[in-house]
Amino acid sequence: NGEPGLINMINIKKFGRVNKTYDKTDPWTREQEEDNARGVNPCVEINLESYELCNISDVFPPKCVDESNNFSEDVLYKAIEYSTFYCSTVSLLPTHSPESNAVISRNHRIGVGLSGTAMLSEKIGYASMIYILKNSNKKIRETNDKIMDMAGVPKSIRTSCIKPSGTISQLAGVTAGIHFPICSRYIIRRVRIAEKSDLVPYLIKN
Repeated sequence: NGEPGLINMINIKKFGRVNKTYDKTDPWTREQEEDNARGVNPCVEINLESYELCNISDVFPPKCVDESNNFSEDVLYKAIEYSTFYCSTVSLLPTHSPESNAVISRNHRIGVGLSGTAMLSEKIGYASMIYILKNSNKKIRETNDKIMDMAGVPKSIRTSCIKPSGTISQLAGVTAGIHFPICSRYIIRRVRIAEKSDLVPYLIKN
């Protein structure tokens, strides 16, 4: 059944990153549109309409360093740009499902996410991190706008998310999503594999 949790579908449908205090003098983006999403993907990191596909990527800010191994804003913004380019391009590709294609071509929903934010806050502090993440969001929008204009399609209705993460952040060696490191000396990490996997006999034997 996965992990139990609660989500607020009213907020999901009504707001993206934008809330009621949105500054009307800011440039219009599709974030101001009401979302027709009626559900979420299995990990609940991105809201989706029926038949819509999950199209997300991860950037690891603590790994965005210069030659001296110090955090680099420029490297982060370049990683954000590549990640946005990738997701935006994927949103232009057709699937085998006409129903999915209809929703995707209307929304071009993407989710450029982050992992390792707890590590980043430790490195540069919260005030700097908030400033950098706001700039990162602008970079996502600019890159997406450029690609969608070139393709002659609507800009993405939503562009960012935070994944719970797990395996991917482990591979990158950063903390998962916005989670802080586990404080316990030992933890139980459960791994599920297929019943018919070739590994099963060896696991039972050992």
